[in-house]
Amino acid sequence: MTSRLLLAIATLGAAAAVVALLSCWNVGWLSDDWVLLAGAQQGGFLEELRHISIPRRALWWASMHGAGPWLFRLVAISCHVVASLVVLPRLGRLLFPSWPVATSYLAGLGLLALPVTFDAVVWPATAAYSMLELELLAMAYAHLRWLRGGGSGWRVGSVLATAAALATWDLAISAPLVVAVLSVLTAARGRRAVRDVAPHALLLVPWIALKLGLSSTATLEWLGFTRVFGHVLAAPLLALSPWPLNYRFLSSPAGAVLAVAVFVLAPVAAWRSSRNGAALLLLALAVLLPVLPGPGPEARYLLLAAPWLVLLATEATRDVVVGAGRAGYVVLALAFVAFFSVTSVASWWMAARWRTAGAISRDVLDGVTRLARADGRRDVVVIDAPDRMAGWGPTSKVWVWRNGLSDALAMHGLRLVAQVHTAPGDSEVLGLRPSTAAWTREDRAQWQASNLLVLLCRPNGSGRYDVVPFLP
Repeated sequence: MTSRLLLAIATLGAAAAVVALLSCWNVGWLSDDWVLLAGAQQGGFLEELRHISIPRRALWWASMHGAGPWLFRLVAISCHVVASLVVLPRLGRLLFPSWPVATSYLAGLGLLALPVTFDAVVWPATAAYSMLELELLAMAYAHLRWLRGGGSGWRVGSVLATAAALATWDLAISAPLVVAVLSVLTAARGRRAVRDVAPHALLLVPWIALKLGLSSTATLEWLGFTRVFGHVLAAPLLALSPWPLNYRFLSSPAGAVLAVAVFVLAPVAAWRSSRNGAALLLLALAVLLPVLPGPGPEARYLLLAAPWLVLLATEATRDVVVGAGRAGYVVLALAFVAFFSVTSVASWWMAARWRTAGAISRDVLDGVTRLARADGRRDVVVIDAPDRMAGWGPTSKVWVWRNGLSDALAMHGLRLVAQVHTAPGDSEVLGLRPSTAAWTREDRAQWQASNLLVLLCRPNGSGRYDVVPFLP
């Protein structure tokens, strides 16, 4: 009865998160999406020079033939649901054979409910991360099946999953490391792990050659030991937090204490779970190694670390509760109610902000194109186009017009001459693009001399934006 109760609580929390994701179905293209869409329409092989992603390229191709952002979300949600409810429970039972089926599905439901999944699933530009999540978990599951005595088909399947991951996104470069950790720590294969990793590592050779041939490379900027150490500390906290956290909180004394506490609890949980627990902790860091020196743990990256941390947290929680007896189950049930209640509220709060961002994006684009067509001028200046939803943190930021406004207007036959903001202005309050310049009197005189159409974006008090002429 207790297991059914916990499953019911987790199912409700996961269902709330999925429904919140689906409520963003009609959110249109935002920020970088317009840049990538414009690149795809121009026939470029790569929508971004730094990345090779054949599946995402296929989605952009479909968008050029009538599909909208909904197709990206359909693929992302489908991959994430399959990863959470199909692959992860089976992977958990391979790592921890003593787990009942209910426990393995609790882990999957927990992953499905985490707010950290929102950015990667809802934003079309980040759909590749959900695909990569599924492929890396499938690779790990197939490799473990082979290590546990499965036929050679499982080994072939794991190599194919690695190939699919490399074709999906650059962070798949960590796949051989995942295989190595699983071989050494969960199967104690020692030197034989080199043979386990070899076919996966060999796939990197043509992949790297292709990237070099296409100049599809980028060097991460070293930001110092302190920041890297902070990224490693923050990653577990951000991935498993039931509420999206931001850098301001993490840099505060309370946030630092909480981050350190989680960082201490994770190794303790790994130690209590023996070699498999240590493997899970290392895997959570291994998939982030390509980005830890530079950008740090944003939501789309943390989605790749979350499955391993969820498995570790599930095993640690089960270990503690089993030792505590019936009282432990009562406490766990109350903790489940609190945790999944918070995740549900967070999911709906984030969904509301995404829908608001989509509405603002449409307001600005529709308003500018409508006034430009009525005026008859093609060259426009846009003032105070909102950049992002103000005050958002690394797991929940929504860019509205940080990029892409010129590409979006170009598809309507307009040319964006300048994008500026009013001076002085509070970028956090107005949600303005901090990198845009403040307009000056000289700018105004030049706009008038060039006969440009200058338009001003202003909030109308109802959470939407109006676009009005700025100069007669």
